[in-house]
Amino acid sequence: MWHYFPFFFFSTGCMRGVLELTEISKEFLEMLQPYLPRLPQRGIIHSFTGTLDEARSLMSHGFSIGVNGCSLKTAENLAVVGAIPLEKMMLETDGPWCEIRASHAGFGFLKGGSEEKWASVKKERWEKGKMVKGRNEPCMIERVARVVSGVKGMRVEDVADHAWRNSVAMFGFEDPVPKISPPPPAASSSAQEEKSEADAK
Repeated sequence: MWHYFPFFFFSTGCMRGVLELTEISKEFLEMLQPYLPRLPQRGIIHSFTGTLDEARSLMSHGFSIGVNGCSLKTAENLAVVGAIPLEKMMLETDGPWCEIRASHAGFGFLKGGSEEKWASVKKERWEKGKMVKGRNEPCMIERVARVVSGVKGMRVEDVADHAWRNSVAMFGFEDPVPKISPPPPAASSSAQEEKSEADAK
């Protein structure tokens, strides 16, 4: 049986030591190796917090790396994210968890940026257009994009465009971005005169 849909693989090492996480990554790849020919789309390593070597090993096997708030906690995390090619990166929120907190190393890239577009209120006072305080919402994915753009030193629009293209390719969506053809070249005056004469006849 072939699985044409991508798989999500949970891979967060927040509570593990580097050595243990490395061993788990090796076991993970060894476990999946026999099935890779039947997973043409491979999948996404969700909520990645591993090392750069682990990321490179996973990417070399065709997997994409999912980045969210948990991936942006420490300076070491940021260094890994900075080295992951945009072509192999997927942006996530993992809402309602994994928000980017003030204690995270990545939070510094949010300071002085655009103001939050949505107010946060306690759940008892929630109303349409507002977020629940303390809960990560899907709309906060733009914060992940802003941190990644800061880490990589590039425009957030370029990060978002890569993330969209990656999602379209991974999940087989039809890209709704319209392909606008250039207008036809304007007819020359002589050609217009010939057409007018033909119409008159």
